[in-house]
Amino acid sequence: MGDVAGLTMTRAVRVSSLLFSVATALAVTAFILGTVAYDQFTAESPNYIRLSILPQFKSEEAVEDLRGALIYILVAYGAAFVLAAILTLLVRRPRPWVRPVAWVAAPLAALLVFLALMGALESAGLNPDSEDHEQMLFAALVPDWFTQVNAVVGGCLLAALIAALIAATRSSSTDFYRPASKVEDPRWAAFVARQQEAIEQGTDNEPRST
Repeated sequence: MGDVAGLTMTRAVRVSSLLFSVATALAVTAFILGTVAYDQFTAESPNYIRLSILPQFKSEEAVEDLRGALIYILVAYGAAFVLAAILTLLVRRPRPWVRPVAWVAAPLAALLVFLALMGALESAGLNPDSEDHEQMLFAALVPDWFTQVNAVVGGCLLAALIAALIAATRSSSTDFYRPASKVEDPRWAAFVARQQEAIEQGTDNEPRST
């Protein structure tokens, strides 16, 4: 698998593909965790909404904000999975347009993941560390481990995407993405052969010293 169309993949290309595959696996993991959290939210939110008529509880709008945050997390990780899976295979292709595509797709996936990590749950008012009874009930709408685990998995995913992009754009992989420079032109080969033949004939025709 080290050669593609007669071209030898550089170490940077192989590392980039491997890191994108790691990012793909992490994105799937994060998506599954988000699905588990959303399932618990779906089951628990009706009970909390019934309590939201009490003044000390958050409004139904806050519950819907949390729903939106969880949906965004699922969309972000789902998109990151698709992009990382495509890039895993794409960076192994010796085409000049591969790196520009990676420059766009990988940062886009990283941005989606970054927003999911930094803003989604906090903007929805989820505070799992609060000792307030109402806040604890609100945080219980999702699994108590979700915030921490999501941060770890999402952080690793973000790091893998950035590292994969750096590997794909290293100068050592430049020639791999310029296959035309490695494909021998028959006309050039014929010219070189004629020049070499002329040089050899000229050497043979030189008078030998006695």
